[in-house]
Amino acid sequence: MSDTIDRELSHDRSRDVTTEPDTTDSARDLEHQAEKTAESEHPDLYRSTSYSIPPLAGLTLQRTLTHRSRVSQQSRDHIPEEPGNVMSSETPDLPGHITQDHLSQTRRYLICFMLCVCTLLVAIDETIITTALPEIVAALKSSSGYTWIGTSYLLACASSMPAYGALADIFGRKPIILLSIALFLIGSAIAGAATNMGMMISGRVIQGIGGGGISNLVNVIVADIIDLKYRGTFMGAIGATWAVGGCMGPLLGGAFASGGQWRWCFFLNLPIAGVCFIFMAWLANIKSPPTTLRDGLKRIDFLGIILITCATVCLFLALDWGGVHFAWNSAPVIVCLVLSGVLYIAFVLCENYIPKEPVMPPRLFTNFSRAGALLCTFFHSTTFMAVSYFTPFMYQSVYNKSPIGAAVYLLPQAIFMGVASALSGYIITKTGKYKIIMIVGFALTAIFNGMIVTLDPDSNTAKQILWVTVWGIGIGPNFESTLIALHTHIKSQDIATATSTWGFLRTIGFSIGIAIGGVVFQNKMQTENEDLGHLLPPDLRELLTGADAAASTTLIKNYSESVQRVAKLMYSRSFRDMFWTCLGLCLGYLFIFLIKERPLEMKDAKGETTESEDEIDQIVDVVVDDVDNEKKNES
Repeated sequence: MSDTIDRELSHDRSRDVTTEPDTTDSARDLEHQAEKTAESEHPDLYRSTSYSIPPLAGLTLQRTLTHRSRVSQQSRDHIPEEPGNVMSSETPDLPGHITQDHLSQTRRYLICFMLCVCTLLVAIDETIITTALPEIVAALKSSSGYTWIGTSYLLACASSMPAYGALADIFGRKPIILLSIALFLIGSAIAGAATNMGMMISGRVIQGIGGGGISNLVNVIVADIIDLKYRGTFMGAIGATWAVGGCMGPLLGGAFASGGQWRWCFFLNLPIAGVCFIFMAWLANIKSPPTTLRDGLKRIDFLGIILITCATVCLFLALDWGGVHFAWNSAPVIVCLVLSGVLYIAFVLCENYIPKEPVMPPRLFTNFSRAGALLCTFFHSTTFMAVSYFTPFMYQSVYNKSPIGAAVYLLPQAIFMGVASALSGYIITKTGKYKIIMIVGFALTAIFNGMIVTLDPDSNTAKQILWVTVWGIGIGPNFESTLIALHTHIKSQDIATATSTWGFLRTIGFSIGIAIGGVVFQNKMQTENEDLGHLLPPDLRELLTGADAAASTTLIKNYSESVQRVAKLMYSRSFRDMFWTCLGLCLGYLFIFLIKERPLEMKDAKGETTESEDEIDQIVDVVVDDVDNEKKNES
């Protein structure tokens, strides 16, 4: 077996990925150097023929080499299949990766369509309350904790995502996504029927737990049923749906709020999500691992889930309280920050040493490319949500727009953001290149985030709409391209946990974007109130304090022109500081240069699929990982 792998590596490393094989002396030297490097880095693979690679490693090698259509038949011929050998094609797939070859093309497309509908609902719910928030606060007769109507949903999403990845690997994709849709329905019903702030936030938490599962499983299922080569198109469609849904939220929220029907912001989900549940139960004939409930529960990393959930809650409490409810150096804020840090460290140690199946495998962060993709995801989502969440408030307060008027101003952004996301996915599928798409998108986002900073009460309508719209064109392509980059650097059996980690960081970014944006805005409003508040009537000055300013945007139009001018200036300066903060966060986009691009698929002169040297390195890494694991188990 060792000789077979040796020949396979030598054969594949000597093949050039261009249409004409290179037979020059320099090419042979490079081949020899590459083989020597591989031998020095992976000595276990180059031992004498008496060395026996553990069966699991052999199975992993064959599964990796023959995974879908990415490897040539010529390469597959080097992998022997002996009767009764564990490498036989009759051997069950590895845990965490079950092929779905039984699904017809039509059924795959229908599943993807229903997943897009689910994504649309989740995306809408993240932003629908932005324009309806003043009406919701007034109806519930409580402005205390109003920011948690949005943050609680996102926090629940983020906290639940890692668990969903593990549950999907253990119990299968179908039962877990159906559970997620059911929780989303229950939470929507509770929030829609809320009679007080506590009931509203409880409903939003349940909604968020369901939404976290939907957001996660959508990408996992697409990765299961769509080849990597074509995945860009489908994930581009999901990204477009996400972008459009995020921008449709304020439009729908404004429409319902203007008609005094804010409860339909939540009741809207009931019929649509109900249909999704029925169709997914019928359509998604997806294979699941044969795991009993008792055995499955034993495999769940409960300690890891508890640690990361508690750490995230502490972090958000600190961000929500700091500078608004308590001073940043106050005991509650410091305790929450310290607890958050301690719990995150405990989580990292736990994942490294305790569970056999960690909820967030440390190996996802041991590679620069994987780490770069995950960090870019975090900073992209943070800047996206901070700008998207507070832009409707800016239109209502600084430019006197109604909730529906603010949503109409955001409509061009939604359209072009969706088009940019879908188009980028199509280009990735056609070219196999994703890094240039990411770079262009991040550059446009940063540039036009800077242009948004220039908006003030005297900016004309064209600027008010144009800068936000072009910013959306830049943000759109990177909703899913970072996930494609991540998928090219992981093993197939890590799809669910890697996608969960990606989704967790994205949703954490959404939540932190709202929290940071809210902190900067509220603190600046407090400062402006101290400087200019004496020019306002006492009742309005009291409303435009840090804690209540965002919930009072619709009230300033009831005052005289001179008073409105002062209030608009206060709002404008506060939003400007918030947008400056977002521009600073764009520096995180530089992590893209950690990503080493791997081709989705390459063709040789005969039109057959071939492997690049990077792909061979990936195959070797897979085998070595399993060799090491086998040694640990034996010891």
